Amino acid sequence: MDELEVHIEKASKLTLFDASYFLLTLYQNTNKFNCRPTDKSIVEFDNKSYILKYRRFAKYITNFVIEYISGRRRRDTCTTNTVFDWLKRAHSAEDFSTLQAAIRSAVNFDRDCTRCFEYRSGSLTIDAETAVEKAAQLNPGFGEETFSLAVHWTCIAMK
Repeated sequence: MDELEVHIEKASKLTLFDASYFLLTLYQNTNKFNCRPTDKSIVEFDNKSYILKYRRFAKYITNFVIEYISGRRRRDTCTTNTVFDWLKRAHSAEDFSTLQAAIRSAVNFDRDCTRCFEYRSGSLTIDAETAVEKAAQLNPGFGEETFSLAVHWTCIAMK
């Protein structure tokens, strides 16, 4: 049994909303994109190395922006992709619209955790707990294990 199967087995023991948040954070934090230029030389050598250097840099920045946008799009539209497949494997009895709604609520809960975050106290954990409490009020249906997981990922995201 590989590591993914272990996580899916753990998600199958959770409620649907908790499993959707668990698998969403697993997906977001294991499928980070690597932004690396695909080819080093995009211009024929013309004895002007500074032009080549700036064009390489421009291509690198362009690739970075494209990868960032596609990564954000992948995260925003994950309801029919990888997370949906994982959640379907964990909760096979649920229908498409129920799974889709659970993933959307997990995405909204995750966004609300970062949206409600404020640097007020001297402790990042206290601020994250406050943000998760506010997000939990806006998004009911999640359990205590999800709240502790959300505090952890909010701390990482906001440090």
